[in-house]
Amino acid sequence: MILVINYIILSILFSFILRTKKCLCQSNTEEKPTKFVMETYDENNELIERYQLNYNYDELFFDEYANLLFLTNIKYIIACSEEDIDKSENEKNTLLFWNTSTVTVFISTAIYVNAFPLWYNELKKTNEKPFCIRIDSVGWYDNAYADICKDDDDSIPCPDLIMIGSTQLAVRYLKDETISLNKYFRNYFLKNGKSLENLLTKYTYYDYYVDNNWLAAPVATDFRVFRFNMTTFNYCISEGYDLHYPPPLSDYWGSNYKETWTWDKAFEYAEMITNCMNGNPGFKLLNSYYEDVKFFIAVCQSLNIPFFTVDEETGIKKCGLRNKDYINKLMILKKLVESKSIEMWLNKTEIEQWRNNPYPNSVDAQPTIHYDNDLTIKESITYGMFYDNLYSYEYPEIKFCYLPGSSSYLGGLGLEITKASPFKDEAFKFIELLINEDYPYCTESNISVTPFENVHGQRCKDEGQRTKKELCTSILALNGTYPYYYIRNNITSIVYLTHLNIGNDRGISIETNNSLNSAIYNNIFNNNTNYICDNEVNYEKHTVTYYSKYKIELAISKNEKIILKSMMDVETITSEQTQEMICSIYEDSFKLAKPMQFPYGNFPEINNFQEKAPISLLFAHLYYKHNNTETPFERIIEECCDIIDDSLKPICNETINIKFKVNFDQCDRNHKTKIEFINCKLLPDSPIERVIDCHYIPYLNFNGIIVIITTIIASFIEIIYLIFIIIYRNERTIMVGLKFLIFHIISCIILYGSIWLFIGVPRKAKCILKIWIIVFGLSGFICSYSIKSEIIISIYFNKSLTPSTVNYKNKNYYIYLCVLGSQFILLIIWSFTQDGIETKQNYINNIGIYNYTVCSKGNEIILNLIYIIEYVLLILSIIISYQGRKIPGEFNDSKKIFIASLISIFLGFICYSVIMVEIKSYAVYTFVLILIILILLIINTIFVGPLILKILKYNIKLIKETNNNRNNQNGQEFISESKYLKNTFDINSSVNL
Repeated sequence: MILVINYIILSILFSFILRTKKCLCQSNTEEKPTKFVMETYDENNELIERYQLNYNYDELFFDEYANLLFLTNIKYIIACSEEDIDKSENEKNTLLFWNTSTVTVFISTAIYVNAFPLWYNELKKTNEKPFCIRIDSVGWYDNAYADICKDDDDSIPCPDLIMIGSTQLAVRYLKDETISLNKYFRNYFLKNGKSLENLLTKYTYYDYYVDNNWLAAPVATDFRVFRFNMTTFNYCISEGYDLHYPPPLSDYWGSNYKETWTWDKAFEYAEMITNCMNGNPGFKLLNSYYEDVKFFIAVCQSLNIPFFTVDEETGIKKCGLRNKDYINKLMILKKLVESKSIEMWLNKTEIEQWRNNPYPNSVDAQPTIHYDNDLTIKESITYGMFYDNLYSYEYPEIKFCYLPGSSSYLGGLGLEITKASPFKDEAFKFIELLINEDYPYCTESNISVTPFENVHGQRCKDEGQRTKKELCTSILALNGTYPYYYIRNNITSIVYLTHLNIGNDRGISIETNNSLNSAIYNNIFNNNTNYICDNEVNYEKHTVTYYSKYKIELAISKNEKIILKSMMDVETITSEQTQEMICSIYEDSFKLAKPMQFPYGNFPEINNFQEKAPISLLFAHLYYKHNNTETPFERIIEECCDIIDDSLKPICNETINIKFKVNFDQCDRNHKTKIEFINCKLLPDSPIERVIDCHYIPYLNFNGIIVIITTIIASFIEIIYLIFIIIYRNERTIMVGLKFLIFHIISCIILYGSIWLFIGVPRKAKCILKIWIIVFGLSGFICSYSIKSEIIISIYFNKSLTPSTVNYKNKNYYIYLCVLGSQFILLIIWSFTQDGIETKQNYINNIGIYNYTVCSKGNEIILNLIYIIEYVLLILSIIISYQGRKIPGEFNDSKKIFIASLISIFLGFICYSVIMVEIKSYAVYTFVLILIILILLIINTIFVGPLILKILKYNIKLIKETNNNRNNQNGQEFISESKYLKNTFDINSSVNL
């Protein structure tokens, strides 16, 4: 890591020394302040040193810039104009800029501070107070996750600008801590006449644009390159291994090297090198955090394996590896790791803990195995090939080459503006300076390419200005005929090309009849055809183009191209790679690079996924194995996908549109049911509700149990009543109206049954059936004691002794039958004109709206008519009971019927309410149901209770009389027996005398 930092510093210094001295439209420099001050502070907020800096408006850098690069152990800096540095905070404004740099590395801060004088001058034109800038080194974690801008806590900082990685961009935005830059992008177009979006490279959109918002302005680009140890390759080739330099250093791969130089081939080479180098791994990843993830996804993309997919139901990302074909494709990676042909990077202590612990049985139990921090300060030897970034130190024998496959990692850095910043406009002006192509800061912040088209990084800025046509022209600059070789069908051939001017362009001519060219190849090339240099190769237009150093590309047909390589470099194959060659490889690698989430846009869970490190665990399985037992590869992939899916699930607290399900069929005893979150997950300390109340009384809930027990007890009592009545059916007090008493009790038991239907999950059949039962139960209940009352009145007034009595009874039966028939018809109509249940909605705080079902009232007019009929029956019952008020008490139930009718009015009202009114309190609902049961039991007891008492009294009296008679009879027998014994005793006494 130290060597990497030194290399970066040397690269920037080299760029700084060679920077052309030119004025970029900066006039009147003598009127602009050149004296600035930069104060540096340590981690204890102690001032380290105050630097006097001189700004060069020609170079647009401080003269002391080269020295600033070597500063270290700096937590933050404050830069001001010399005249403002000592002003109080009330006399100046300070923009707070959070950078990803660490305390030990000051390089990027040193670059950005050079833009301060230009920004200072720009703001001075429109602001009364002067501006200073403070740049804090907060690192890669705090910049995305540390608390910021709390109104109630002044100790928490509130940055105005935050430099943030492309995989972290959406984190603060979804917390509503940063703003959309759409307005500023539009203003940029209005100000400059060109769209900022159109200036960006093609994949920038996928990283920085989320939910139709530009979250940040891109500043730096990061992608991966490939390198190999040429010394190792030479040694292994000499040992007989079938190795060839990777393209473009070898023509072995042909013009379509992307189809031949694949990851499969690279891994095969890695195993060869491992064997050749006595077990030293032939493949190596960059020593950096999360590098295994970037590498793994790049391999998947090259193998046409979708690492991320989208769940159609939830809309959230999930693992795309759950496919047998994809798993088979990944077997090449499995073989590489299991053969120990890749250098391991995981923390060995955590590996041993994982191996020695029981096998995890859930996603939450899976360990997070981190990167070995010791590797960051250790430069290990690259024995074979190296999946690298742009900043690694260069060794003479380590050469750059094309990446295997068709994809690589692409990331970068962008600047966000915080929502709480009072200096939003001023912050974007600072961003404009950093990304303006007329200023050197964007170039200085990048090595090869920048996030902007046609703007190259510090190392390739000169080469980046040259087109392929210009580079082709430079290869063909010398006139004359020169030998070139090419490989076709694994045969190396030589052809002589003539360099010449073709109009205003440079080009080549091929004379197939030339004695230097073998006739055997005449059919490949067109004789005496001229080809001119252009930016692309075209068979019909006869154009050639630049391919790489000393190489041009030519089409020999519409479907086939060959690479012609000048033999001028045959003797220089082991020489140093030129800057032009390296930048050409950079450009090729950049073209392959894609964001990790491609083809999807950015989403905040990417960082969660990286931190959970499922890919590291996958590599640990393959390299070390758990407890030395081999887990099937399919299972390893499945477990990896489980972790990925869990890590990609958003946190509900940070999710705007929460999707959830509530299963009311699974209510527990506490009257609660769990909320199932579909597109997010809850943290243990989340304030969001996890359960909600059910909208019915569950059977096993306390209220449900009370209702069930009460119903059972009441039904048991009614059954005792029924048995008693049947046993004593011949008793005079029971014989009259026996059938109606039985029907009355059965009606009560039916009504008790309807109570059961009021608890439990609402179902269509259940909701309809309970109305039927309660209506006919009430009607039968009322009709039974009403008909009994009429019969008693009829008998008492001797109506039964006349012929008209029969007609009278039949007439009343018809009336009651008509009433019941009309209710039956109304219930049929009501049942078929409604769904039985209806859906309602309710809102859960911080979650959203959910649906629940309740029993439908259906056509309320019909229900009201049905209950009006019930009340008509009750009124008739009261009238009838009034007519029998003068009948002697021995035969008269009129008073009982009158009381029962009055109570039934209240009962009917309760039954009507429990159906028509939605009772929110389930304690009240339970009380009402129990009250209905008790009222029914009381009414029945009014009728049956006195009968039972009479019969019991009579039976008790009869038992007493029977016992008395027995006692008297036993007494007479005892007296007779005593006399008999006495006589016997006297006779015996006489005999003895």
